[in-house]
Amino acid sequence: MTHVRTIPPLGPISEKLNASQLKWIDFTKAIPFSYTEIVEWKAWAVFFRAMLAWVFLVWCALTLFSVPSWSWYHYLLDTLICVGIFCCYANLFVLAHDCGHFCFSKSKLANKAVGHFILSVFHIGFHNWKIVHNFHHAYSQTMGRDTTWTKDKMTVETFVKSDPKTQKDYLVAYATLVGVLVGYYFACFNYFFFVRSYKFIPLEKSQRKQVMFSSFLVLLFSLGHMYLFYQLGGISFYLNFHLLPLAFGAISAVGIPLLHHAHENAVYFDEKNWTPMRGQILGTYNFRVPYIIERVFNDVNLHLVHHISPKVPWYNLRKAHNELKEKFPDYVFEYDLTWDVVKGIYANPLAEWDPELNLYKSAPVPK
Repeated sequence: MTHVRTIPPLGPISEKLNASQLKWIDFTKAIPFSYTEIVEWKAWAVFFRAMLAWVFLVWCALTLFSVPSWSWYHYLLDTLICVGIFCCYANLFVLAHDCGHFCFSKSKLANKAVGHFILSVFHIGFHNWKIVHNFHHAYSQTMGRDTTWTKDKMTVETFVKSDPKTQKDYLVAYATLVGVLVGYYFACFNYFFFVRSYKFIPLEKSQRKQVMFSSFLVLLFSLGHMYLFYQLGGISFYLNFHLLPLAFGAISAVGIPLLHHAHENAVYFDEKNWTPMRGQILGTYNFRVPYIIERVFNDVNLHLVHHISPKVPWYNLRKAHNELKEKFPDYVFEYDLTWDVVKGIYANPLAEWDPELNLYKSAPVPK
């Protein structure tokens, strides 16, 4: 993937951003307004394509499950079907993401209906997720506020003062793959018990009703989904052709935001020193993978565009990315996703204050 440049050292870019005469509006204007226009047929075409593919794969799974004795190629087919269902789920989740920003359809009702339907497959309430996700946009990379990985990130000072058990638990979550493997299930719990889990997010009365409605709806839909699979092929069918693909989807749902906002050179901010230029641009990364994988996820890896203009639907992300990269190449941070990059993230799980730049830098665990 030779199209990707290496992320420049933190210092020069940070200083350049602090001293730059560029304004936030310069970046928003770099993305043509036409790229925010909703093309209904593109959104609905992918939705129905994913749903029809899912129905076909479930039919294939039922046919496979009717075979009494399996040979090696049956297990191979089983694996391929699971991968196919996972790809459908990946496609659908990105559409639900657009629904949360009301850029899937011009109809608010359609955005809500499709959002509720898709996220119920992931056992997540639509309104609950939308409120949390919008809060992430408002406080991106803000320590203690951002609702993704940054919310509970420790500073070196706090880590050193913590007891051994707290340190161990933190490192398991932030310095190993365990956090990505189980983070989704904690998130589902937090979404369902929204008021308890997100006390720091102020809710209007109407939003409280929306959260309660979404929690009830996702519980109803989840039970209905389980019942459907159980009726089709029993509990093993449900486990094999829903929960297993969903488990891989869960890793993606938690891992992708980590890759969007973490790196060995990643930076974080306090509320006093946060600005859109710093939080949205300096703290956001595009990670690059083979083209076919990027397409499975509807180009959601091209994330900087989304933080500058959340109303750009998935089918315009690549075009908007190219425009942005052409006009501001020094401010588009992206990297090829490799195991070395992941190791760099896990080797720097803490944050350390830099008084000269007025921000937190990623830092390793002190020895």
